[in-house]
Amino acid sequence: MKTIGHHFNALQWTFLQFTKGKYLVYFIPGILFALLFWWLQDWSQGLISTDNVAANDHWYSNFWAKAISQTGHFLFFFFHQLAIFFILTLFSPINTFLSESVDKQLTGETVGFDLIRFVNELIRMVFIVTLAIAMEWLLMGVWSFFAWLFGLQFLTPFVFFMTAAFFYGFSFYDYSLERHEISVLGSFRFAKKYAIPTLVTGIFFSIILLIPVIGLAIAPVIITIASTHVFLKMMGKLDIQTQTNE
Repeated sequence: MKTIGHHFNALQWTFLQFTKGKYLVYFIPGILFALLFWWLQDWSQGLISTDNVAANDHWYSNFWAKAISQTGHFLFFFFHQLAIFFILTLFSPINTFLSESVDKQLTGETVGFDLIRFVNELIRMVFIVTLAIAMEWLLMGVWSFFAWLFGLQFLTPFVFFMTAAFFYGFSFYDYSLERHEISVLGSFRFAKKYAIPTLVTGIFFSIILLIPVIGLAIAPVIITIASTHVFLKMMGKLDIQTQTNE
């Protein structure tokens, strides 16, 4: 319950900042990015329909239509996963600056800009996300085999959702972990130690992503701010006076 409370407090604080006009500029890249991927997904969805195939068409026409439909389903899924990968990697400098700004507002601690650190952060995040995705797909593959073996396929959507959510949450905490000079291995230890907060953060991110189009634009900003707040709270860097003043 404490973890849920930390997250709701963080989200409440996040939306309070938006009402004050803070951090709104960080939505702009995400909105443009979301519109691009909305167009790509809309195009892929156009391939899914097979309504234009008549019942008396030749077998190869139906085969071709089904092949196109399956391709459309794959592209829809692929574009969605690619969009998430991009916002966690290519947008990492933006999310890093956002996380630093939140940290500064809440604690007063400032991290100066450094080009080398900027490049290292981008490389680190690409590595972290790629490794996290590889582990995510491995776990999903193991579960799929296990579910098929014991007839538990009905649980697969839930397991896939929770697995993806955990690694999403882990990626967002890494912005704060890198700023506090925690190694990659240390980041994985953090995710293990704080597995529940990591999972809850990822669940909130996944839920926001369900909002058509706009979810992809707003989720990274909201969760970057909220996860930074929760991280500082868990690390004991927030006190009553700081939260009251801010």
